[in-house]
Amino acid sequence: MKNRLSDLTQVVVVSFNPDIKLLKKNLVALASQFTNILVVNNESGNVEYIKKLIASMHKKVELKCLAKNMGVAFAQNTGFDEARRKKLKWLLVMDQDSVIPSNLSKEYSQLLNQYHNIGILGWAYIPLKHNKELEENIIIISSGSLLNTQALARAGGFDNSLFIDHVDSDIQLKIKYLGFTTLATSKVKLYHRIGFKTGQRTITGKYYNGHSSIRMYYITRNGIVLCKRYLLKYPKWSLIFLRGTILELLYSFLNSDRKLANLKIASRAIVDGTRGKLGKYA
Repeated sequence: MKNRLSDLTQVVVVSFNPDIKLLKKNLVALASQFTNILVVNNESGNVEYIKKLIASMHKKVELKCLAKNMGVAFAQNTGFDEARRKKLKWLLVMDQDSVIPSNLSKEYSQLLNQYHNIGILGWAYIPLKHNKELEENIIIISSGSLLNTQALARAGGFDNSLFIDHVDSDIQLKIKYLGFTTLATSKVKLYHRIGFKTGQRTITGKYYNGHSSIRMYYITRNGIVLCKRYLLKYPKWSLIFLRGTILELLYSFLNSDRKLANLKIASRAIVDGTRGKLGKYA
């Protein structure tokens, strides 16, 4: 059921060679709770199937096709531009392979009425400590996060030069530093896919989700860039984040059957991240 939040929110769904069936579930769930929905397609090979899907939504969803893959940040900024054009207060960012639950809009609306100065409101991908229902966080996973468009404007929007990976961490740290509150709730749970299952466990015993070589390039490079960018503002976070980046790279390398090729990409990611060379991998 739609509420006032639905009319004050621009939803942007970023797509790149999506699973059409999963994308359909995503859009149907969004259309049941929000009015303004935009799919920004990054040069997908199955774009004709995406167009047919959007046409079947009976104008509930708009589609903007980019001539080439401009990255996640650019696509999200396209949705942000649409929100500003419509003078909407909120931007809901969605990945193509996430599906929102039926209570997302309702729960988010209640929290927005209870708290002031919220910059970002999201769901707790990692369970909150002590079974809390709400916690203030610096980092909230991008898909399913609701961003205050005024805060987003003050932060300068999403960083296009990061292209993909850690775009969410960057904008959330910027918004947090501006004095806005970031909240995560455990009352909302999205279906969300991250990487691919490897069947391997980390040193903590948790299963490790793998990524392609090119994704590991962005994860590693951007992880180094963000650690440098926020070391003075958030030293503890930066060091923890750097440790996580190193472990992610290590697990990826150990579980790969193309170790030499991945070593070359990882080396380049480290060099580019250290030098601050950003943009699309080429």
